[in-house]
Amino acid sequence: MRRFRTLLTTAVLATLVVGGTAGWASAGSVSAPNGPVQGTAAWLADDTLGRQLPDPATATPSEVAAFFAGLTDAQRQRLVAGDLEHATHVAVIVPGSDVDASRFDRTAQRAADLQAKAGDDTAVIAWAGYTTPSGVGLDQATGRLADSGAERLPRLTEGLDATGLPDPALFCHSYGSVVCGLAAPDTDASDIVVMGSPGMRADDVTALRTDAHVWAAKSAHDWIDRVPNVEVLGLSHGADPTSPGFGATALPADDVPAHDEYFAPGTSTLTAFAAIADGELR
Repeated sequence: MRRFRTLLTTAVLATLVVGGTAGWASAGSVSAPNGPVQGTAAWLADDTLGRQLPDPATATPSEVAAFFAGLTDAQRQRLVAGDLEHATHVAVIVPGSDVDASRFDRTAQRAADLQAKAGDDTAVIAWAGYTTPSGVGLDQATGRLADSGAERLPRLTEGLDATGLPDPALFCHSYGSVVCGLAAPDTDASDIVVMGSPGMRADDVTALRTDAHVWAAKSAHDWIDRVPNVEVLGLSHGADPTSPGFGATALPADDVPAHDEYFAPGTSTLTAFAAIADGELR
């Protein structure tokens, strides 16, 4: 009975902390996607290349690789910026909440900031392959949407494998770290870097079942630090990846001013991220 009261008190505390941080918005929760990702219809309707684009919901990684291999240089540049073909290292930004087609600029900017800091032979991909939670509410506190993202993220890494590219370093922000934690056993990542993480749905690094080097950063100025790292009745996401017992390699983050600033130019975290992306920090 005492244990039950403790768990119930912790669950209520987690609810109050999250709700007090930005407002409890359960009414704004979104449905976990069962079909194509957002933007699929527009992608399939795009005829600027004069040929059908591969369906992101059904095409295999090998089919996507074959499609891009058959494009001219000019056609490739219409679809993607950067040079994956000659990349020695690959980094992938996995975003957290409030990211969709209309609000993707933050993730794109983080990718641009990491690209500017990393070496010329490192390609940075801004990924938008899952429906993220909107606002702060039940979707933030559960793994429902992360489960869908965790099914899709391995498709990206499989696609990189199919084109002969190196295993990527995953940079997982906030709720994106829940996605990366669930996807970890099925991805061929060289590194998994989490920042501002509410938890990875794992008790420790061993439970992630990955050979990737796991890194974690959390600023004392990040509001996520006030959210209890527990998992009760399906709410919250478990252990703090920056805690000593978790087993991740801690990264400096004292100069990060806020939850959304881990990629800010001049921060120690961005410097460390670039070194990891370039394969210089192990």
